[in-house]
Amino acid sequence: MENQKTILGHPRGLFLLFGTELWERFSYYAMRAILVLYLTDQTINGGLGWSTKDALELYGYYTGLVYITPLIGGWFADNFVGQRRAVILGSALMAIGQFTLAFPAHQYGLDTVHTLYAGLAILIAGSGLFKPNISTMVGDLYHEGDHRRDGAFTIFYMGINIGSLLAGFVAGTVSSAYGWQYGFFAAGIGMVISLIIQLTMANAWLGNIGRVPAAQQARDANHSKTNAPLTKQEIDRLKVILLMGLFVIIFWAGFEQAGG
Repeated sequence: MENQKTILGHPRGLFLLFGTELWERFSYYAMRAILVLYLTDQTINGGLGWSTKDALELYGYYTGLVYITPLIGGWFADNFVGQRRAVILGSALMAIGQFTLAFPAHQYGLDTVHTLYAGLAILIAGSGLFKPNISTMVGDLYHEGDHRRDGAFTIFYMGINIGSLLAGFVAGTVSSAYGWQYGFFAAGIGMVISLIIQLTMANAWLGNIGRVPAAQQARDANHSKTNAPLTKQEIDRLKVILLMGLFVIIFWAGFEQAGG
């Protein structure tokens, strides 16, 4: 939370994170828009010829893991690498995952189905690192009690909506015109743009935000080499988070059915 140059009254780092998230969401929703269609399309059209049941089952496993792995990714960033490096690593993994889906299976010495599984697994790992940590950095741009924080998340979520809107048009158009693999390739390009934004601008626009793991910051603040036990206030907050999480799970489980 350093003094930074501002844009529209907000630290300019917010707009860096806005752009990073916009292109990551473009990548995710572009792939999601065509995944089930690709799985169920006839092989003569470049699809895999799966039944709708099998395709939706795989899609369910994939989206479920995308939302579970951030628990691991957030813990890993907080304790070892920090949010900044976790986002960069997650972006790189997701780009690799999209391009794995895009390029012909024989390039990797695997059949089409195993290449599909490999690409999705890499995407899940990357999303687990990226998803929890970029939004954490948005909050870290502001001091506790700063009235601008709520507005910052509104701006940040606008990036999500713009990215997902562009994704449907681009993935659908490219896939219809050139084939499914080019739709996944377009999703990969979106992820590369997100990665480039972080690598080229983060040091100047974010300063030290997200650089030091949260656990290390807490130890430094307490002048201790070990993590302090949770306070009663922190335990109460965790209870609230868990309760809210139950309702959020129900909402997103329904929302994600749109991908089928």
